[in-house]
Amino acid sequence: MAFDNLPPELAHHLDASDFYVRMERQRKEQIAILKARKRESEISHLSEEPVRILSNGNGVLD
Repeated sequence: MAFDNLPPELAHHLDASDFYVRMERQRKEQIAILKARKRESEISHLSEEPVRILSNGNGVLD
C-alpha cells in the first residue's frame, strides 16, 4: 500500500475504505452482469417468437 508510514489507526480506516470501494465495485459489476443476462434473455425470448405479419386482405398491414 502507498501509505505504509501511516499510524495503525489511520491505516485501519484506509484499509476499511479500500474494502468498501472493492465491495462497491463488485456490486456494480454484478448489476452489469445481471442486466446483460436480462437483455440476452429478452433477445432470445424475442427470437423464439414467430414473426407474424397481419394483413387486412388488401395487402395492407394492420
